[in-house]
Amino acid sequence: FDGIAAPIVYASATQTAVVVPAEVSGKSFTVIQAERNGTIVAVTTASVIPSLPGIFTANASGSGQIAAFNQDGSLNSSTKPAAPGSVVTLFATGAGLMDRSVPNGTIMDANLARPQLPVYMRVGTDPAEVIYGGSAPTLVNGGLQVNVRIPDTAQSGNQPIKLIVGTAASAPGTTIAIR
Repeated sequence: FDGIAAPIVYASATQTAVVVPAEVSGKSFTVIQAERNGTIVAVTTASVIPSLPGIFTANASGSGQIAAFNQDGSLNSSTKPAAPGSVVTLFATGAGLMDRSVPNGTIMDANLARPQLPVYMRVGTDPAEVIYGGSAPTLVNGGLQVNVRIPDTAQSGNQPIKLIVGTAASAPGTTIAIR
């Protein structure tokens, strides 16, 4: 990204996931180049925006059932739905700059950081209380942990869930199972 190496989170023959370096913040666009064994194999330009949250999903597609833990530690699913009023922990990315500088690629420890922008959640049509929104211990800087209380008014079944950071919202199509 503009000559700054990006920490690689995942790589396969068909896909590579990286953490966008904080140094692109404030720019309107960035030039991204991919290298293989020191040789540039692709170059593209991308817009830079303050945030673009994405919730991790159970099938890693970015849509469908989210990857979340219920208050009792069980994995949220249609067979293990979250109770209204309980706290669920989910994971995401794309929150933008944090409240303190953390070197790119750092694996977070107990010294956590929070996004500079406000973090909100919606479950179904209801706003949900965000108990914590910030970096996650043992995840790379750029990963986001959100602990959210399921609204007492949440409808049962698979309900849409939306993460909002600043003014940007996660893509539609993610759901959480509610009892």
